[in-house]
Amino acid sequence: MKIFWKTLFTVPLLFSEIVGLSINQFNELHQCLESRFPTKYCKRLGKQGKLLLCLIYMRQYCSQGFLAWIFGVSKSTISRNVESILSELEHITVSWLKFADYGERMKNSVTFRGAKLVLIVDGTEQQVSILSKKLLEQACFSGKKKIHTFTRLLGVSPRGHIYYVGEAETGSNNDLNSYHKSEIHNRLTKKEWIGADKGFRGCQNYHKFVLPYFESPLVKLTSKQQEFNNSFARIRTVVENSIAQVKKWKICRNCFRCKFADLDKALLQSTRVWKVCAALVNKFNFVLHSQTK
Repeated sequence: MKIFWKTLFTVPLLFSEIVGLSINQFNELHQCLESRFPTKYCKRLGKQGKLLLCLIYMRQYCSQGFLAWIFGVSKSTISRNVESILSELEHITVSWLKFADYGERMKNSVTFRGAKLVLIVDGTEQQVSILSKKLLEQACFSGKKKIHTFTRLLGVSPRGHIYYVGEAETGSNNDLNSYHKSEIHNRLTKKEWIGADKGFRGCQNYHKFVLPYFESPLVKLTSKQQEFNNSFARIRTVVENSIAQVKKWKICRNCFRCKFADLDKALLQSTRVWKVCAALVNKFNFVLHSQTK
């Protein structure tokens, strides 16, 4: 069993399914990390094995005991190596996940009803294990999902490239609060518009927003307003598709196993994981979306 993982390289389709990257993409990422591998803990697994186990852990989010069995090492070795490689991935992927400059934002923008949309934003939540302290447990409870979650804000171009992954927040925060803390509007010019869903009502007081019309039992939408909402929804789905791509890495989709008594440490770990996975999506899984005029 100690060399079982090496057989993955002989089955490309299985490799891609389990690791989340093709063999060529894995080798490219391995080359990027080549000069940054710490010498400690490398002897038994090798540099290739260290990177592979970290990617499998993030893609499948299996238990460290299962990975220890597959790789023929102890659980503590798995834990140390996952932590060290994740830290190095954070350093090299930061350039793959950056807020684009003005020229690139305008190039990837789309015009909708006269508004130059350069960014589509949306919030997403991930369930977390219940923290030990009562006050922390209450802070993480999401009234929308009725479970304990961490929430964060994502911003993508209308072509699906991820520009921004916000810091993890407790589930009691809503999309409006996440946007205020992000200060995204400070990075955009007055000519640039942001697209969002109904959860961001009120953000138009800080920047130019395109929002769908809101329907209530007392207010029915006209046919033109419904047409507007339907047309805008086709553009706004790009952010949902990008979030779905990130959540193919199960460490971002399954219940986040945070056993930290320190909430700040748990939030920091969640933020790091999401940024690394989003950067990998940008680098290796980015597919251009057709622009909707």
